Amino acid sequence: MSKDTKKVIRFTSITEYKTLEKYLEKKAAMGLMLSEIKRNTLVFKKTAPRDITFNVSLFYHTTPFDYPNYEEEKDYRELCEDSGWEYCTSNELYQIFYKEKNVDAVPIHTDSEEEYRIIKNIFLKTDFIGMLVIALMLVMGFIQALNFDYSDLFSNISLFVIISPAFLLLIILFLYIPTLIWFIRNKINVARGKDLVYISYRTKLVLTVMTWSLIAVYIICTFLAVTDGYKNIKGVIAFIPAIVSFIVGRYCYKRIKTKKNTRKHNIIFVLTVSIITAIIFTSSITMSIMLTFRSFENNDDVPEEIKVLELSDFGTMDEPKRFHTHEKSSILVPVYIDYYESLGRKADKNEIMTVSTIYIKCRNKSIADYVFDGYMEKQKKRSEKRILEYKEYGDLEKAKEEESNISRLHNDLWEVDRGYYLWNNKSEIIIQKDNIIYILDSDVDFSEEEIINICKQKLRF
Repeated sequence: MSKDTKKVIRFTSITEYKTLEKYLEKKAAMGLMLSEIKRNTLVFKKTAPRDITFNVSLFYHTTPFDYPNYEEEKDYRELCEDSGWEYCTSNELYQIFYKEKNVDAVPIHTDSEEEYRIIKNIFLKTDFIGMLVIALMLVMGFIQALNFDYSDLFSNISLFVIISPAFLLLIILFLYIPTLIWFIRNKINVARGKDLVYISYRTKLVLTVMTWSLIAVYIICTFLAVTDGYKNIKGVIAFIPAIVSFIVGRYCYKRIKTKKNTRKHNIIFVLTVSIITAIIFTSSITMSIMLTFRSFENNDDVPEEIKVLELSDFGTMDEPKRFHTHEKSSILVPVYIDYYESLGRKADKNEIMTVSTIYIKCRNKSIADYVFDGYMEKQKKRSEKRILEYKEYGDLEKAKEEESNISRLHNDLWEVDRGYYLWNNKSEIIIQKDNIIYILDSDVDFSEEEIINICKQKLRF
């Protein structure tokens, strides 16, 4: 891009092409003459200020699966030039012409009913397809949001997945609601024999500012998600579908528009490429996630300021043969660490074999309360399910044992706000103190005073 040119990104709906005319005229008056137009990108060339009139003419007589009919485009261009208009540039939707203000030219598209029909047909072939795809994405996104779980607070990528449908919906509303309103309003005008009305330049400017503001917020959220993902490859993986879809889509589009094939051939080609891409993509993602989980097993670093239980705390002299550290964080839960140690062999008599610590530090106590309650709700539902299964098989003893698995621990003895034993043998507990949550699991009895003192001393309650 040279110093004499300027590139502008501008989202323009099919129904806003008259607004585009006014925009181009204002730019020309400022000394910026349109030289090239793509779908949402305008390229201007610096010139002397000019007082000219633009005519943006919709010309789209194919479908996304058709090779362009360049002969029809050429005939239409010659017709407009014979009517007194000078050709400026074009893309797959628009043929753009201009004339000096003092030059007479025959108006293009003067019949409201015919113009409305043309706009409607082009909209159904272009933007409407995009709306359906986006609508499907939004439905899937909101379904995911309905399955929101307390554990989604532990990473920015999970939070991003939850809130992104809302941002996308707002962006789509600003992009497409004016178009739908235009069709409803002008359908009435056509029925009454009136001229078509278009969105004003000022209204379009306001909508553009609002849309770009929402996009900016969306980009910031995306950045936060990606910065969380650098520690967890699953965060990066979440963005791969959109990237792959864009690359494959652009490849298919360019092939269709540059290689002259039948519509049937192009449809089969797109379906084949899509299926092959989906298979390869799914396989690679599955492999990446497996490799990610393996990498967690080899990570044994725990931040020095965070205390976790170790086998040596309970008098075990041998070094653990198996251990891992799983670390996550988000803007709501700054620290989440899952640390595990195991001897990797059969334990001797009275020897502690395994110990694990999940340390959760939330932004405030309210968030910690939500996480704690969510965890306990899931534990109780699992317990209720097991109780029903035992009763169905007639094992009432097991059912009764399961009913007593979850019990409160002594808050004063542990010096915490609240906590629960999660098994009859008291080998697993969850405790909360202010905005900190610990989930401890080992082959020890956490109700014994000696064990409690070890935990309090090591974890520094």
